[in-house]
Amino acid sequence: MTVDVTVIAALLFLCIIALVVGWMVVASAFGGMLLWAVQWRCVSSEAFQPIRRHGLRRGGWELLLSAAGPGVLRRLVARESWRRVLLLLLVPLVGFMVPVILPYVVVLLVPGSVASGEFGQAIERVCLFTGSLGALVAIRIFCNGLQYIAQPDKPRGKVPALRFPDSLSSQGRHRLATNAFWYRG
Repeated sequence: MTVDVTVIAALLFLCIIALVVGWMVVASAFGGMLLWAVQWRCVSSEAFQPIRRHGLRRGGWELLLSAAGPGVLRRLVARESWRRVLLLLLVPLVGFMVPVILPYVVVLLVPGSVASGEFGQAIERVCLFTGSLGALVAIRIFCNGLQYIAQPDKPRGKVPALRFPDSLSSQGRHRLATNAFWYRG
């Protein structure tokens, strides 16, 4: 019994597509989990109170103005400030890395002479383009989530408005709004 070469090539091509799609699903799920964790850390901190009270734009501006008051140098060198900055830098970094991981794995699988030539340069351009778009998408999703969590009583797109019982703590409200955003968003 002979098997046609085109059938083998088609099956191999389908297997590669399945692996690529599976890889991207896993990378996106991992990136989403990291964004959820960063968002939860931001929402559960005391610095989120002005944003919760006034919304993302006005509350964020109020937060920046209060940070720029007296003693700004002391606060900038404090360990907590650097932790927050590094935490927020994770958002575009995760957004950049999710679409870039797969092309770099492809580069690792091809011989060195191919990876250093035109193919390698094309992969670099693709990675820069898709990574930049991924970082912008991650920032947008993150800000939309903060805006929804700050004011969950306003419906936004697919995410429904939430009504909380009076007995629910603010921490519980934030947790419920965060989970609702990531479940429906």
